[in-house]
Amino acid sequence: MNGVENLLFACNAVLPTFAIVLLGSSLKKIGVLQDTLIQQGNTLCFQVLFPILVFFNIYAAEKINISYLKLVVIALTVIAVSLLILLFVVPRVTTDRRRMSVLIQSIYRGNFMLYGLPFSQVLGGADSAAMATSIMAATLPVLNIIGVFVYSFFPK
Repeated sequence: MNGVENLLFACNAVLPTFAIVLLGSSLKKIGVLQDTLIQQGNTLCFQVLFPILVFFNIYAAEKINISYLKLVVIALTVIAVSLLILLFVVPRVTTDRRRMSVLIQSIYRGNFMLYGLPFSQVLGGADSAAMATSIMAATLPVLNIIGVFVYSFFPK
């Protein structure tokens, strides 16, 4: 691939997501999307549609490769190391205990679910989506549990 092909490939992956975000933002500004609809849509997406998508991505995978386990372990290790570092660094950055848990969670918890799966599907196809889904299925519960502990450790 040359430079132009690489640029087109990257644009084909990123521009649809960018267009959807821009459309949503514009519709909210002009009043078409109300906060209640946005909250209901988020609930629908994250509690109903996302679990269905995870199921179908795993189900449609030709095979679940054992090498996915290595990536899951790497992802969990990165989360654990990040958390340990943040537990020491953030209290030195801010003295406001109410902000510490928010800062820690916003740093260690990425948006892989929102961006990782769509990008992996576009860029790598079904096998890549199965790999991303495997990582998400393992890391999301861990991230949620860690969030509870972080908010308990730094109470408001």
